[in-house]
Amino acid sequence: MSRRISQRKKRRLGVVVPLASMGDIAFLLIIFFIITSNFTKEPPVELELARSVDVEVLQTPRILVVIDEDNGYWVNGEARDSAEQIEWEVLALLDGLEKPEQRVVHLKVDRRATKSVYEPVINAIAKAGGVIGAIGEEGSPAP
Repeated sequence: MSRRISQRKKRRLGVVVPLASMGDIAFLLIIFFIITSNFTKEPPVELELARSVDVEVLQTPRILVVIDEDNGYWVNGEARDSAEQIEWEVLALLDGLEKPEQRVVHLKVDRRATKSVYEPVINAIAKAGGVIGAIGEEGSPAP
C-alpha cells in the first residue's frame, strides 16, 4: 500500500499558461493608448512664425488655431471660413473645462498676416473663453 502512494506523489500535472491571450491583451492596450492620446492635427501649410528672444515651451495643445500666409483659418487641422466659426468651435471644444490651464488655445500666425486678419481670431478665442498661447520661434525679431 505504501508503494502506490509514493507513485501517485511523483506524478505531477504541468501547469499550462495560455499565452495566446497575451497578444490580445497587448493589442487592446496599444489601441487604448492610441485612443486616449491627444494628437494635434497640424494644417497642411507652411508658416513663417514670428520670432522673439523670450519664448517658452508650451504643453501639447488641445486646440490649435492657425492663420496661414494666405489668410486662411485652420482649427485642429481643418479649414474654417471665418473668425465666427472659430469662436463657435473653440467654445464647443472648451465645454466643460474649468481650469485655465485646460482652456489654453495655441495660436500660430504667419508673420506676414496683418492685424485685420488675426485680430478677429484673437477676439473670437477670447469670447469663447480660451486662454491664448501664441506660438513663435526663438530668435531675433525680423525687421
